[in-house]
Amino acid sequence: MSILHAYNPDSEPMINASHFYAPIEGFPKIAVGAFKAIEPLLAPYEPEEIIALKPVGWRTPVWRVRYKGSEIAVFHAMLGGPAAVGIMEDIRAMGAEQFLFYGSCGVLDREIATGGCILPTAAYRDEGTSYHYAPPEDDYIPVPTAAALHEILTSMDFPCVTTKAWTTDAFFRETRAAMEARRAEGCGVVDMECASIMAAAQFYDFPAYQMFFAEDCLDAVEWDRRSMGSVPKSEQERCFALSLEVAHQLLKGKQP
Repeated sequence: MSILHAYNPDSEPMINASHFYAPIEGFPKIAVGAFKAIEPLLAPYEPEEIIALKPVGWRTPVWRVRYKGSEIAVFHAMLGGPAAVGIMEDIRAMGAEQFLFYGSCGVLDREIATGGCILPTAAYRDEGTSYHYAPPEDDYIPVPTAAALHEILTSMDFPCVTTKAWTTDAFFRETRAAMEARRAEGCGVVDMECASIMAAAQFYDFPAYQMFFAEDCLDAVEWDRRSMGSVPKSEQERCFALSLEVAHQLLKGKQP
């Protein structure tokens, strides 16, 4: 059976996140997942470890931080749609009601510079996870929460752009032909999780938000690494602080 026939919302899953994790009293209502190591950035926020996940044999702590009176859960999100969705389901079972993810992306348009924030408005489904959470008829999963993020960042005078994303789980098969096809459809960035995350969130009907920060560039004769693998700590701190501010604003605004 092809993966295009995988979606079956009427069949109950045999394994649920609730088999592994019970609700935790007082768990923060919003969780921030970073596709970067964040433990070195936590000290200014007096982190409290809530729980440590062991999804594939190593500890993945979930911390509580307090920011401007808001309690926010933060965790190191794992790369790739299956892992990102799996840990999101786990943390939702603990009590989180909405999620904000941030991380790097490759750009398909050299005019998209590093430093600003990129908000995906839809994600092309060049991965497998989304086909278990959404019917296959549409090639793109919409990101309905992009408008709320855009409003928050605009109110902060933080530079941001909106674009479609190309989500692929085959990092070393980002071919030139595929890149040009996605760019022709309006994709400005490539990532590995957005379509999966958004499909799962919409399946369960809870809000998930995603922000990207540009690193490498595919819009060149040769691949341009740019800042990939060498983002300075000051920039990592800035991105993390921004994610906490946005999460705080989402809580304060009581976004649906």
